[in-house]
Amino acid sequence: MPKWIQDVLALQKVDLKIRKMKQKLAEIPTEKQEILDDLNAKTTAQHDCKEQIMRTEQEIKKIESDIAGINDKINKLQNQSIMVKKNEEYRALLSEIDTCKEQISDKETDELILMDRLTDEKAALVKAEKLFNEIKKTADESVTELDDLSNN
Repeated sequence: MPKWIQDVLALQKVDLKIRKMKQKLAEIPTEKQEILDDLNAKTTAQHDCKEQIMRTEQEIKKIESDIAGINDKINKLQNQSIMVKKNEEYRALLSEIDTCKEQISDKETDELILMDRLTDEKAALVKAEKLFNEIKKTADESVTELDDLSNN
């Protein structure tokens, strides 16, 4: 094969490398944006987990407050029952006290369910934070690599 054909082939190889590098450089901003978008999505997921935990904790506090209110009502009814002179009124107060105790039982069941859910949500948050930290580290490295590549 003549020398000039070898030179043209070598030039084509170099030209192909240059074309690939230009294409890679043109894709850097898009690649970088995809990495940052993924990182933002993980940040949002982590934030959503924290918000859900706060909502669940608020629901638990509300139930605890409701239980305290029902307990106060029971105490008032018990104090009232001491002063009642008729059996019918006394039975009515005892019935109302029993109803309040059932309400407390239901609220405590709801509270236990919420506490289980809270435990699951906290575990999910730990996983989300771990995943976020791994992705953040990888994203930072990738962005730095892409910036270095585009600057050189």
